[in-house]
Amino acid sequence: MVEVKEDIPHNVPSRDTRLNMASRGEIIHTKFAWRRVWIHISHKTISYLEQLKVGKVILRLFIFSFIIFSIWVCNLIWFKPFSIELFYERMFIEYGQDDPELMSRLHLLEQYGITYHNSQLTDISDKERDRRYKESIIRNFDMLLTYKPSQQTEEELLSTEILSWYLELEVLRHAFRQYEYPVNHINGIQVELPRFMMEVHQVETLGDAEDYLERLSKFDDKFDQLIQLLASRKVAKVIPPRFILERVIEETKDFISRNVEYNLLYRDFARKVEYADRILPLAKDELKVEAKEIIEDDVFPAYKKLLNYLEEEIKLSNNDAGVWKLGTDTTISIGTNYYNILLMVHSHIPLDESFSEDYHQEGLNEINALREELLVIFDSLKFPQKDSISKNLAKINNRLPTDFEIDDNYKDYLATYQLYSDSAYQAFDNFFLYQPKESLKLVRVPLPLENSLPLLEFQGGHDKTRPALYINLKNAETIPQNKMPVWIYEKAGGRYIQSWYEQQLTDIPTFRRVLQFDVYYEGWEGYFADLLKDENKNSIDYYKDLYTRISKIQHELFITSLLVVDTGIHLKRWTREEGIEFLVKNTGLPREEMKNEVDKIVVRPAQATIYKMGKIRFKNLREYAEYELEENFNLKEFHEILLKNGHIPLPVLKKQVERFVREKKKIIREAEMKQEEEAKEKQNEKQNEKENK
Repeated sequence: MVEVKEDIPHNVPSRDTRLNMASRGEIIHTKFAWRRVWIHISHKTISYLEQLKVGKVILRLFIFSFIIFSIWVCNLIWFKPFSIELFYERMFIEYGQDDPELMSRLHLLEQYGITYHNSQLTDISDKERDRRYKESIIRNFDMLLTYKPSQQTEEELLSTEILSWYLELEVLRHAFRQYEYPVNHINGIQVELPRFMMEVHQVETLGDAEDYLERLSKFDDKFDQLIQLLASRKVAKVIPPRFILERVIEETKDFISRNVEYNLLYRDFARKVEYADRILPLAKDELKVEAKEIIEDDVFPAYKKLLNYLEEEIKLSNNDAGVWKLGTDTTISIGTNYYNILLMVHSHIPLDESFSEDYHQEGLNEINALREELLVIFDSLKFPQKDSISKNLAKINNRLPTDFEIDDNYKDYLATYQLYSDSAYQAFDNFFLYQPKESLKLVRVPLPLENSLPLLEFQGGHDKTRPALYINLKNAETIPQNKMPVWIYEKAGGRYIQSWYEQQLTDIPTFRRVLQFDVYYEGWEGYFADLLKDENKNSIDYYKDLYTRISKIQHELFITSLLVVDTGIHLKRWTREEGIEFLVKNTGLPREEMKNEVDKIVVRPAQATIYKMGKIRFKNLREYAEYELEENFNLKEFHEILLKNGHIPLPVLKKQVERFVREKKKIIREAEMKQEEEAKEKQNEKQNEKENK
């Protein structure tokens, strides 16, 4: 056998040696090894170059993405956002930036650690309001109209309609803003600002306390803005009535006459700081000292400047109470136009509806009918016929002492009031497709808050927590027990179910949670209370007790009389005294209380119509649906339409009901056509069978 020798170069290890060296990991310095190294380097170089190419691609993609993102951000912040949902949120953020007091009320930013707004006060100057109007209201209104309806979902279309309605109201309000009374005894700046500090600004940390003090130091600037507002209105001859200015002057004097230790703001701040566990004791003392200094150096001087201004302005005032005194512009009454705008803002009465005369007279007619109903009940109770209705109502108000045992916890009160809430809840099955799992809980108002809260205060649940109705039992023994069922039915029934439906809306724009349409809330409450009276199918008779029925009628008399007095004062030139006399005569309520109601009407035109007009609108919607659908009308389905979208403007709600009726009628027609076709088919089958036979 011939031995084949491998052609091995000089000084190159044999094959076996190379294998052994390779197994030990040693480098083999041969021409073959170098070739492999070269090949390896070549592959690495090619791979690196390929990676460079990939890197360039990635870099280009990153740059492209960054450009796209930058365009998106620029559009979101400065131009038109690509998505209408982003537009909703951007508009809300802009609105909040201009109103730090609103942001403090909402407590939306604190959860993200953003608290800059808590040291600021909202600028109320005409200059700032004009800027906000141009840069926020008009700009955003124009931009909203550029989003095509065809590219919006059904839910977005509803949100757009709600926002359009709100912005339209803001445009109208801005046009008539100079006719407002920025100083008054109800919600004037000099009242609202301390109330805001006490009710809204919480103190838990040192930063919160410093923000509180920072806001106090800005009272002087805010009151300068307020005085500028008053001066501009004085030029336009818009001055509150003398009796309103007298009340404001008296309250302002009282505010600054007390020693700083007894001032409401100082006591509020000191109490909050004292209960703040996260503030050191030494810091608490220093904060209180600083608060005294700021109140004396900034707050009191601000109120003194306002007082000096008002004492001069009152010399130019008179006792004309209504907006009719605003005069005329050519042949048009400015006061009438202003009042109609306010009706649209507060009660959602469209401008093309004739309201004033019609509803004023309808209110008078309804009052007469309610008085007749009362006379029948008074007869059955053997009340003296010689006594007037107001006198008999006053007797009832005064002669109904409580039967409850009074103890420190008022357990009898709470237990009985809870029964009213439970009974209202039992009616839900008759009226609604869906409902909460339990009745509304009634809770006593905490003792420290009894002086600042009303008799009943509804607190809607947040983040799926259970809502509650707070009852102020400060003067429990004086509460007329026949009135409590009526009031609780409205809150524990009407407001509760509405709030529960609203909690189910988890994916709506922020602005829909923030905007408040009081006419929806109050109108629905009144509508629900009437449901218990007129549509009750339970064994419970909600108004069986005659005194409770009287209370229900008295409540109706009160809200209807408010509507009549509101239109009477502002459009028919009623005096303040005429308004007071009308309320006392038709409600039987104390004169001092009715005087306060009339003064509210004077400084807040059209707001007293909210409850009554809201209830009328809800009833009108139901009458429309019943008329159109006839025997196919389903009360639960109808209420679902009213509630499922939360509180919305009533004209928008009307469109929702009209759409519901159209779709329902379409379904009914299709079902009828199908039945007709099936009947024809059966008839044809029978005919064919006869022919075959």
